[in-house]
Amino acid sequence: MRVKRAVLWVRDVAFDLWEILHRSRPPAIKENPRWKLPSVGWIKCNVDAAFREESGRGASGGVLRSSDGNFMGAQERTYGHCLNALTMEAWACRDGLRLARAHGVMRLCLETDSLELVNLWNLKDVQRSILALILREMHELSMQFDDFVFSHTCQVCNRVTHKVAKQPTGDPGVVVWYSEPPPSIQHLLESDCTYPAS
Repeated sequence: MRVKRAVLWVRDVAFDLWEILHRSRPPAIKENPRWKLPSVGWIKCNVDAAFREESGRGASGGVLRSSDGNFMGAQERTYGHCLNALTMEAWACRDGLRLARAHGVMRLCLETDSLELVNLWNLKDVQRSILALILREMHELSMQFDDFVFSHTCQVCNRVTHKVAKQPTGDPGVVVWYSEPPPSIQHLLESDCTYPAS
């Protein structure tokens, strides 16, 4: 009798352990990354670049938005020749800084989806990359703001500016939008500021 109880107990424990190990777990809920509003009193400038290796042509895009998500301005600049994609990303950041200054921004959050560029920026004077001169120019421009933050964001959160940077097809030059955004990004701007009910 004791042997039979022991066997049943072992069987039940084994079954319970198997259940615990093989219990179906609900799928993990993935949070979709979303563009975040800047803090009150700050302006966010998202920047991005496009680069065509076969021609060496490139373009930068920048979009300014306020702490309530309102569009404040945008710019796309086309370049006839650029060294590589990373250099084009650096030029996009510099162009974003210039755009913000032209709009009288005093507290700026500059965002790019180029993590490599942000890492080079954080090295400050230690780094000796080919971008050193552009980074130095960016630093000088950043000193003209009362407050400045340079950070990385994912590509999904940078899609508005990605669209602006991909637009140019003509000769080198610059196009600036002031009160009204280009029609091609209107729906993306609205989507960025439409948050699902919690």
